[in-house]
Amino acid sequence: MTNQTFEQLKKTYESGRTRPLAWRRAQLNALRRLVTENRDAFVSSAMADLGKPAAETVLMELNLVAGEAQFVRNRLSLWTAASQSDALDVAAGCRMDDCRAQRRGAHHFTVELSGAAGLGTNG
Repeated sequence: MTNQTFEQLKKTYESGRTRPLAWRRAQLNALRRLVTENRDAFVSSAMADLGKPAAETVLMELNLVAGEAQFVRNRLSLWTAASQSDALDVAAGCRMDDCRAQRRGAHHFTVELSGAAGLGTNG
């Protein structure tokens, strides 16, 4: 990668401009479909070009790519959560808005409880 390319990518990243998660999920789904729907073509090409047996191509190439695409797709929400508590909510299967409301409610309850107990709090 050239310095110019790197600087351009860095500038774009730092601008905050990114693709939406729905677009990323669609791309990962398309990659899985590409590998699955074109399995025979990939297998025959790997055999013709590299002499690679069909089973090896399927196990070590195609299944690997499809599996990694699924792995990443399933974790996008977790990896892109705004905070650690959001990530924990996603991992627990909680919708972000619902979990935030639950945390706010729990926080307010804790504040009221500690105030009633004379513990004092800044929250």
